[in-house]
Amino acid sequence: MLLEQLRTARDGRFPFLPDTVIWNSDKCAELWTQLALRPEYYQTWEEIALLEKNGTEIAKHIRPGSVLIDLGPGDTRKVTPLLNHIEKLGIPVTYYAADISRPLIERGLRNLVPRYKNTKIKLLGLWGTFDDVLNWVPRVSSPKFIMSLGSSLLNNRWNDALAELQQWKSVMQPHDLMLVGIDSEMDHDKIRKSYHPENDSLAELIRAGFSCSNRILECDWYRDENWELTWRLDKEPLMSGFALIAKHEVCTQVGLQFATGDRIECYESIKYTPNEVREQFQLTGLNVKSTWNTPGGGMYEYLVSL
Repeated sequence: MLLEQLRTARDGRFPFLPDTVIWNSDKCAELWTQLALRPEYYQTWEEIALLEKNGTEIAKHIRPGSVLIDLGPGDTRKVTPLLNHIEKLGIPVTYYAADISRPLIERGLRNLVPRYKNTKIKLLGLWGTFDDVLNWVPRVSSPKFIMSLGSSLLNNRWNDALAELQQWKSVMQPHDLMLVGIDSEMDHDKIRKSYHPENDSLAELIRAGFSCSNRILECDWYRDENWELTWRLDKEPLMSGFALIAKHEVCTQVGLQFATGDRIECYESIKYTPNEVREQFQLTGLNVKSTWNTPGGGMYEYLVSL
């Protein structure tokens, strides 16, 4: 599967390294934690501020006994404000940190357990891909509150984003809710400062992700010295994206061959406008119950239901 993705052009463009490869390593988990805490990485701090300010209103939508499923929670720093409001309201819930990275789950739960030890919040981890979570969700009979903070969902090309939303809709019941965090920032300079390769942590994260693909393919096809890391900001839709450009011909033992100038794209971050996000929900038959956003910023939270 990975070999084919690295060999075959995607959507008539270029081969693409899946994000799951980047996230599925201890080193990348550590690098991501460092990156998300940098001041210029606005997504983290704006979403935390949004949840701190509106957490009580959001929490009031959660039914007692609900199962909270946090998709890709990282170190759980972003969800903590919401959990604080849930605790203050005394709502009994079971919280699952669902991530492909076991080290991130373990770190996140270590952060949360002391804080909520003697509360009505039960804390658990769910280790696997989003597809694994989709297969597990139907087993949950309690009301579900699915959370996708930090643009984990909808960070795909239009049709792929709709297909992903449709998947999550298919496992929801009438009493379930989904909280979807979306980065709709349109300030190009702000985006550049957050994502540009001059951000050493981000460049190191991406290169570490490609190095992880060596382990998966059982071949050292990727070597840093053979590839130049570049960044671009596309306009329609507004999207930050990275690519590795072959500095010279690269031949490998697993059949991957690249000529000078060939590129492999990776780590895209798409910035859909609020109107586009609402259209995506409408097209998939999901109803927007409430919306919150950061004043003067581009982070939004959408509460949706069937």
